[in-house]
Amino acid sequence: MKRSMVRRIALAGAALAVPSLLVGVLSAGAATTATTKVTFTGTITCKVKGSLTASPPITLSSASHTLKLHATLSGCKGSTKEKGVTITGGTLNATATATASCTSLSGGAPAGTITWKAKTPGATATKQAFSSAAIGVNSSSGVITVSLPGSSGTATSTGSFAGSTSKATAVVDQTESSLAGECLGSGVSKLTFTGTNGASSITVG
Repeated sequence: MKRSMVRRIALAGAALAVPSLLVGVLSAGAATTATTKVTFTGTITCKVKGSLTASPPITLSSASHTLKLHATLSGCKGSTKEKGVTITGGTLNATATATASCTSLSGGAPAGTITWKAKTPGATATKQAFSSAAIGVNSSSGVITVSLPGSSGTATSTGSFAGSTSKATAVVDQTESSLAGECLGSGVSKLTFTGTNGASSITVG
């Protein structure tokens, strides 16, 4: 009789304990699968490597072109940590329509999205836009540098690192002389900036 009563009490205690255990397990699971991304503030500067493609290829004749930019961001410094999340890099994809020839460029600069590389729950992406671009050529080396924004231009970023002080510099791998032949021929369809003639970078914020 006593043994039966002890058994019933033990079973009742176990039944009461199960819901509490389930709550604990579910709570722990929810904590480890949080998906709310962190929106970073401040500014961040990263090294950039990538390419810019033009369709149709740019020639000596002025025409409308679709420009597509793809770049990888690495070696980031500045506001890289927030709320336990650390940014280690990212990717930038942008597009623009511009009127261009091998001797001139007008129209909007590429505007797009920076997707940040960070561990779960991750960082909110940045929407980055520049109002213009400027192209400079070193008179002695022929090295081409693209600056965003151009003179008197503006920058706007929303999401992570929201602000209006963003800037970017791309040092093109191809020199002025190497592009001359392409301009006279079928046109320039792709420019790369991988560090051959100098480092490229972007500051967002």
